[in-house]
Amino acid sequence: MKSKRQEGITIIALVITIIVLLILAAITIASLSGDNGILTNATKAKLETEIAQDKELLATNYLEKIGNEKGEDVDIDEYLDYIEGKDIPTKQEDGKNYAEVNGKIYEITIEDGDIRIEYVGEGEITEPRIRNIEVVNKTINSIQIKVDAVRLDNGTYTYYIGTSTDNLEEKGSNKTGEYTFTGLSGGKYYIRVVGEREDGKTAEKTIEVELESIPDATTGNIQYEITWKNGLATVTLRTTSKYTIQYSKDNTTYRNGTIVTDLRHGDNIYARLTDGNYAGKEMRIPIRDEIKPTIEITVEEATTRHIEIEAKATDNESGISKTNPYKFYISNAQGEIGGVAGTNTTGEFLFNDLDQNTEYTIRVEVEDVAGNTQQKDIKVKTETIPGAETGIQRTTNWNSDGTVQIELSTFTGFDIVYSTDRNNWTSYPAEGITTTNGTGIYMCLTDGRNRGEDYRLEVTDREGPQVTVERGLVSSNSITVNVQATDRISGMPANAQ
Repeated sequence: MKSKRQEGITIIALVITIIVLLILAAITIASLSGDNGILTNATKAKLETEIAQDKELLATNYLEKIGNEKGEDVDIDEYLDYIEGKDIPTKQEDGKNYAEVNGKIYEITIEDGDIRIEYVGEGEITEPRIRNIEVVNKTINSIQIKVDAVRLDNGTYTYYIGTSTDNLEEKGSNKTGEYTFTGLSGGKYYIRVVGEREDGKTAEKTIEVELESIPDATTGNIQYEITWKNGLATVTLRTTSKYTIQYSKDNTTYRNGTIVTDLRHGDNIYARLTDGNYAGKEMRIPIRDEIKPTIEITVEEATTRHIEIEAKATDNESGISKTNPYKFYISNAQGEIGGVAGTNTTGEFLFNDLDQNTEYTIRVEVEDVAGNTQQKDIKVKTETIPGAETGIQRTTNWNSDGTVQIELSTFTGFDIVYSTDRNNWTSYPAEGITTTNGTGIYMCLTDGRNRGEDYRLEVTDREGPQVTVERGLVSSNSITVNVQATDRISGMPANAQ
């Protein structure tokens, strides 16, 4: 009896033990594998750690890029290109930007200098991307590029160029990723490269390239100097740029050179810079004489009534005008310049009918071909006619009839005039002047317009006659005498007593 009771207890205990173990196993499995199980939480914690690490990596790369740009803002395209260079795949799709780190996809947004990184889920970015378009070389008329692409797998590159993103023109395609655009003319260009993989997947990138333009021929790029000789101008052109100077006289046919000769006032020349194939905008250089002539005046003769001058004008630029370039002016006795006294082409001029002993201002005006005028004034004083007292030699001879013959002469070169009343003057006759005792005449020298200081000659016999008496017959009541009277000056009158 005792042994059967113990066997029954053992089976019950075994069953209870199994039940307890099953309960414990169920509890353990539930705590490990449920939504809040230990294994699930451990997996979540690992994923969150990996995401945090990935975000930190992406953020660190953003800060590195900003550092490389010395604090300048970095846009999304620059950032994606940067991390692609660190073997982090990226793509742009439907206006959004993504990066793949360790099989996980993140959406990246950059606003106002801040980066925001959001985990999207697991995945792989396999789309091709053009990371960079490098400008290998550029000239005034060409651009050479090299494309850096990833995940394109021997795809094809197509190349576009234009002066704006709206008018890009396809220029060619190849598989090398290297291309040279030619036939350009300077300025700003937009270059777009589209890469296409064999499976049809594409990537594209657009860059802006500024080509050096041939400078316009402003005065800052082409300097010029105009020199004149004998009415012809020579233009010397210079530039400090690396380009060649070309010039033209008609703005149509250009030739290389820096010296342009045989130019006249009113001509134009055109100059521009060229690299041998293309040329910049030309500049017009007007050939204009803006320099006034120079004048030298020589007084050839100044007399009592006229002044003769000779003016010589020089103009090394356009030259003296061919049509009466000289104009002559003279002042009046009060010094006021009058109108034009005369014009000619010789520069010689005679001012007539002037007053003696008067200072005149003489003005000469000269015009050159370009219309520039120059004036020069000189002061000239006319001579004075000598006074008659010293300038006229006088001889008086008494005639037997009591008249006087007056003879006048002068070595001054002036004419002699005389007058009895100082108002009416008569030219001195060649035969002299006959007058009588007790009269007077005025005399002076004249140049035909002016008269010198006059002199009065008195015709007066102030010496008495000479008388001789000879005794004749003497009687008792008379004495006869013979009286002879003579006068060597004015003579004796016929009825002298």
